[in-house]
Amino acid sequence: MFHFIVSLFVVIIFNDVCLGDGWDPSNFTFNPGQDYELVWQDEFEDVGPPQANISGKPAYAPNPKNWAHITNCCLELGLDRENNTDSIYNSYVQDNQLIIAALTDGPKKWTSGRLKTQNLQEFTFGIFAAKIRLPYGQGI
Repeated sequence: MFHFIVSLFVVIIFNDVCLGDGWDPSNFTFNPGQDYELVWQDEFEDVGPPQANISGKPAYAPNPKNWAHITNCCLELGLDRENNTDSIYNSYVQDNQLIIAALTDGPKKWTSGRLKTQNLQEFTFGIFAAKIRLPYGQGI
């Protein structure tokens, strides 16, 4: 399961969607129009020391100035159960991308990351855009 939580209404824009290995987030462009000014963005830079080595690369915690974990929250998904954790293996920054991974924790048990900006970043109104790659399969 993948969750992206923002404390406001979110508009998700898909541009040049690619589900294969050739996905490149640098191809994403979005122009909200001349009446809007960019007031916040997160480019998911490496912040602090690496917390783990995942797939042969250093993995960093999401920037705590922008993101907070929601933990101890379980979802019943039919016969499956998902537990949201703050584990570096469930949510991490790598190659300027935020990765939120659902991992099996035994038969019909899953762990995942769940993040929020509430009380860290707040906006009254605006346009929100994100480029998100989701895997294909059961439970998505």
